[in-house]
Amino acid sequence: MAGSQTDNEQDNVEVYAFEVYDAAKDEVVRQPSMRTRENIHEIGGKVLEDTVREVSRSDLDAQGRYYQTARRA
Repeated sequence: MAGSQTDNEQDNVEVYAFEVYDAAKDEVVRQPSMRTRENIHEIGGKVLEDTVREVSRSDLDAQGRYYQTARRA
């Protein structure tokens, strides 16, 4: 059904790996989480474009972070 597909698409978001300046280390560091493009810009980070991944919005934590889980062998 087309309605179901639209609902499903709204439940998915694109997340990216990103880098931010770490004042304590005085360097730019890649973060262990992924976030939406908008969220990365809000925190002053740099989106790493080639890392895009589509995930369910429900997989984001309260701060909008997505952590990739380890794959099982």
